[in-house]
Amino acid sequence: MQSCRNPVNAMQAAPELNLRRMLEEHNHKRSLEELATKPGLLRLEVRGVQGELVVEVLEAVAEHQGLQELDMAFNYPYSCSLDMVLPKLLVRAVTKLVRLDLSGTALMAAQATALCTAMAQGSKLTCLDMAENDLAEVPAEVLAAAVGTLVEVNLGNTSLNHQQAAAVWAAMAR
Repeated sequence: MQSCRNPVNAMQAAPELNLRRMLEEHNHKRSLEELATKPGLLRLEVRGVQGELVVEVLEAVAEHQGLQELDMAFNYPYSCSLDMVLPKLLVRAVTKLVRLDLSGTALMAAQATALCTAMAQGSKLTCLDMAENDLAEVPAEVLAAAVGTLVEVNLGNTSLNHQQAAAVWAAMAR
């Protein structure tokens, strides 16, 4: 397995959108409507979005047809916190993506568990970065089942316990 950082593939040249810039330039409601209907958008980068707006962004992502990559990773000084996002919405928004970066987003155990469960049951995700999140409460078998579906994964600095680490390692070796 590889890390999801700096992938060298065709996705780098894909049409993308920096939502923070859009929100600064426009009314946020109009920007989210544009996001949900923007044809040809393959990659979305979200930085510095907080609270209810994160929920609205993920609702727009869930409605978008064709979006393949979502990057919500912490990028000083901008961060996104997922504390207001229901696990069901997170799953609905991201399991149709190919690439997802949630590193440093204060992902809660219920959200991570729901995401991993959905991945194990079938998802398009091939690359997942959940580094810098506390995953200690995610059941080892659920985490391993999700990792087993991926081509690239980054679980750096996630407070995995010995049982989780062993299960993930075994899944990666398959």
